[in-house]
Amino acid sequence: MEQYAFYTENMNNKLLIPQSKNTVEDSWDSDSSHVAANNNVYMVYEPLTFPSVAVDKNNIRYPVASNLLPRLAENWNNVDNGKRWRVQLRKNIKNYYGNELTADDVYWSWLRAFELKRVGRWRTRRVGGVYLPEDVSVLDEHTLEFSLNRPNEAFPQYLSFSTTVIVDSTEAKKHITDNDPWATEWLSKNPAGWGAFQLDKQGHNEIRLIPNTSYWAGKPAIDEIVQFGVGDRETGLRALEQGDANCLLHLYPDEFQRFADNDNFTTGLVRSNHAKLEFDYTSEPFDDKHVRQAVCYVLPYNEIIDKAYLGHATRSFSPILSVSQGYSKKHNQYDTDVARAQSLMQQSKYPQGFTTTLQIDPTNESIRFAEIAQNALSQIGIQLEVKQLQWPDPLKDGRPAMWYHSDCGHALTEPVYDLCHDFDPPIGILGGLFIRNEEFVEKINAVKNAIIDEKMNMYAKIQQEITDFAPCAFIAENQTGWAIHKSVNPWVYSEDNLGLYATVWSTHRNQMNT
Repeated sequence: MEQYAFYTENMNNKLLIPQSKNTVEDSWDSDSSHVAANNNVYMVYEPLTFPSVAVDKNNIRYPVASNLLPRLAENWNNVDNGKRWRVQLRKNIKNYYGNELTADDVYWSWLRAFELKRVGRWRTRRVGGVYLPEDVSVLDEHTLEFSLNRPNEAFPQYLSFSTTVIVDSTEAKKHITDNDPWATEWLSKNPAGWGAFQLDKQGHNEIRLIPNTSYWAGKPAIDEIVQFGVGDRETGLRALEQGDANCLLHLYPDEFQRFADNDNFTTGLVRSNHAKLEFDYTSEPFDDKHVRQAVCYVLPYNEIIDKAYLGHATRSFSPILSVSQGYSKKHNQYDTDVARAQSLMQQSKYPQGFTTTLQIDPTNESIRFAEIAQNALSQIGIQLEVKQLQWPDPLKDGRPAMWYHSDCGHALTEPVYDLCHDFDPPIGILGGLFIRNEEFVEKINAVKNAIIDEKMNMYAKIQQEITDFAPCAFIAENQTGWAIHKSVNPWVYSEDNLGLYATVWSTHRNQMNT
């Protein structure tokens, strides 16, 4: 690894960030299966809107989607009871190619998501409600209208997605070929947007970003961002400790604690993803609801929060996240109750218990969870053999009976997206581990199609139905952290550094490998 040694130089206006080698080599195409980390995407691409960030009483940052920040969009208006939205763009925005942002760029970017038929199409069509390309209309040079096939009061959030960030269509169209009508090959290595930074170079083991001097919010005070590849997390952590890096994002609890009490660093905690113990409820033994509910009752949730997460998490109660509208924890009855769990096992097809496997990722957090789960489930006669999930093909030896989904990142904070992400997911997500439940899909569609005034009651009902069915045990809303050397220019904490702010609402802690 090249030695940057920032402590011996004037590096306050530069960021040196360890990333996994795979991430450094990832595509910049924001709707690719090998896209760069979301925080990278938002450094070079500017979305139309972006969630604001608040801090709770425990100094944890969390997204406030009801208070969206205008980015490339200046304003947006609901013009038909949530079924039609008019979006006004900022004017006189130019990028480093010298091209001005227009409504045609937004239209082309959304049309591209439809035609590529990837995650962007699932998000905007199946979940968001913009069903056909012609439902996006250019009204004038800086105004568009989105017509939805159903009421969606949360639609402005869908303008934040990385899969529909706004591409400079003027530049991208120069690289279209008959075999590549959406410039996917060129855009994979050449981001073309209106973000705060632009790509200077990308090599085998390094990405270098420099400021976009035409950035609409003003030139960033950070002069250079270097992301360099590391083979494992410990190497990245030591790079920060030894002065070869000055910024780390996506930290696990153990890692955060290494820097939290160090006066050389500013640290921050953010509400990250959520974790679930998933059951294969289509096969024995977890096709028996009594068994699934027994597991939910026997798990010691407080111990899991304290010991597996070292206190850097809160209890998860619902398929709808706590930062989303309509969330309620009152429908989750699964407080730890060993006697009730034992009673449910006696009512099941397996009163004597059984032996099964639990598959996990090899993180310290997941290993600690597995140890706690082994001890807890033994109280109801379930003996766990712990194995490692095999990526990229976790179904190679068949679907796991149970697996610990330690980082379920939703990339949006609204109830329909929460429900669709976990129970009506895009085909093949997470190597096919997610189970698509047609009964849940039907209920989710009913919620999506309801008028806005009816939705709150429907959110309450579907939370109750899903938690009663117990397709999983809702474990934790976990936290991630970052550590930044105090010498770094404070611009790094500003609202215009979307790369940092994206970690609050759309983050995956494996960006330095697992």
